[in-house]
Amino acid sequence: MNDESRTIISRMFGCEPALWDAKYFSAQRRARYFWGNIPE
Repeated sequence: MNDESRTIISRMFGCEPALWDAKYFSAQRRARYFWGNIPE
């Protein structure tokens, strides 16, 4: 995801995303951004 898109989405949700990679849970490497209200 480019920086501009990530910034727009972050402004809409009012929080910064967390970057999670599926490699920690499965045999695949898929880094994805997640926006939510779960504390770090």
